[in-house]
Amino acid sequence: MNAPTVITGRKVLVGMVLFFATVLAVNGTFFFFAVKSWPGLVNEKAYENGLTYNRTLDNVEQQRALGWQSELELGLASQGQQITVIIVDRDMEPVQDLAVHIVFRRPVNDVEDIELALSETRPGKYAATTELTARGRWYIQISASQQGEVLYRSEHEVMVRP
Repeated sequence: MNAPTVITGRKVLVGMVLFFATVLAVNGTFFFFAVKSWPGLVNEKAYENGLTYNRTLDNVEQQRALGWQSELELGLASQGQQITVIIVDRDMEPVQDLAVHIVFRRPVNDVEDIELALSETRPGKYAATTELTARGRWYIQISASQQGEVLYRSEHEVMVRP
């Protein structure tokens, strides 16, 4: 018959040290890969944007007064993905003659960001083709301007599947 195992203070100490060393090693690994893969910079002009924040709020109110809405469609094309944006006013009439730009952003990094200028294919409908390099979640920022003044901004989120 085997003698019962005795738990000594030394065994408890070694167990605790090994446990916390493992936790620190895993946290250190996660920290290393988090810092290496994302610099943490969200906006390169954060200070300047903060100074003009009241103007940003005024722009939001002006956009709300226009009553414009956008609908985003992402479909397959022969050379990638077809992106279509339909912009209508509060009476559901198409808004024409806009310069529409789109920025595709990934939530995990800024290496794959894509900027596009869309062309008006019919009244109120703007389209372009692009090649999204990665599957998964994308944030899409739409801005529409007339005569150099941005009148409408919108953000959408899409999931690109294989």
